[in-house]
Amino acid sequence: MNYLKTLFISCISALVLAAGFNWFVDPYAMYWSPLVDGLNQLKPEAGNRSRTSKPYVLSKITPNTVIVGNSRVEMGLNPSNALLKGSAFNSALPGIGYNQQIASALHQIDTNPELKHIILSLDYLDFLYSPSELNTNFTELNTVYKQRQSKSNLHTSSADIAKMLFSLDTIFSSVSTIAKQNSVASSLTPQGFNTAQTFVTTVKHEGKGPLFKQKLGSIVKRIKNKELRHINMQWKTFGPKFAYLETLIKSANAKNISLTIFINPYHISYLHLLDELGYWDDFILWKTHLAEFFQAQPTGGFTAWDFSGINKYTAEPIGLREPTAEMQWFWEPAHYKASLGDVMLTSLLTNTKNDALMLDLTLPSAQSQIQLDTQRLKQAKSEWIAVKSALGLSTF
Repeated sequence: MNYLKTLFISCISALVLAAGFNWFVDPYAMYWSPLVDGLNQLKPEAGNRSRTSKPYVLSKITPNTVIVGNSRVEMGLNPSNALLKGSAFNSALPGIGYNQQIASALHQIDTNPELKHIILSLDYLDFLYSPSELNTNFTELNTVYKQRQSKSNLHTSSADIAKMLFSLDTIFSSVSTIAKQNSVASSLTPQGFNTAQTFVTTVKHEGKGPLFKQKLGSIVKRIKNKELRHINMQWKTFGPKFAYLETLIKSANAKNISLTIFINPYHISYLHLLDELGYWDDFILWKTHLAEFFQAQPTGGFTAWDFSGINKYTAEPIGLREPTAEMQWFWEPAHYKASLGDVMLTSLLTNTKNDALMLDLTLPSAQSQIQLDTQRLKQAKSEWIAVKSALGLSTF
């Protein structure tokens, strides 16, 4: 009996010690313990559990501004920007789907009494439907998407928290967190911003070429020969994804919450790839439909902007002859740097509209302005051919 009692007490003690260690080091950026420089200030393991940690942090704070989106936004828009008055939190998550993004914004509207402003990004690929979806009866498809939307909100359960404290994986992550405090590694800040330092290391040691080649290749795998489109022209509306966006606009307006919506910027190589894979016309049509959609909404309460046009920022030369020199605005074709994010925030949050970067989608002139990018893309075709050659990419 004494042996069993001793064993039981030893096991409980070990669990308590492990939980205390994990709680203090806090490798997954729950931010429930004190920060100690050189011990747990950086959170290099946090990206592995951000889908658990960010909803938890959001449930404990009431930020005035919430930024919603995917990994582009997580590392592109810094909530510590001085123009974001009051408290701000970047709730963006890598790989998060469109439904979950809208659900996250709606959840904040319903639960955060201090919320004044939502900043939401949009991505073309998130609006695409498969051929089977496009051929589905619209009423049936709309029902399917409403069911998905009702199950889309992310939350942190008690079981998730228990794993954060007691699991062996967390112990390994805690040890790794301590060991990496003096290294150049990505970390999640208390405001949810991803510092993207992993890109710094990759560019320094491997160059920009592998980043561009990998990202372009992943896009090819995702959409090549899939015959995806954002709309069936026989539909009487723009589809269930537009309808969900309208729900958000109405919900924010009902509570006097300012809503800023924007299309993420893409490097021109990303746009060339869309063209080469047969998606350019649908991409332009999607943006045109967004403009029509926004212009049909009651005015006031929201703004809508397009940062995905071809301009001096998105057409930045990659500089492959200097492979280890960082670009000014982009890490790779799909992910822009916080330097560009700061330019975007200045444009979004002040009256200094940057015509070279952004297009107001609520203005009637937007549709004709969007069309101009087709000619700009053709004019830059020779540069794209040179980039493909330098990266060793064949015709897709």
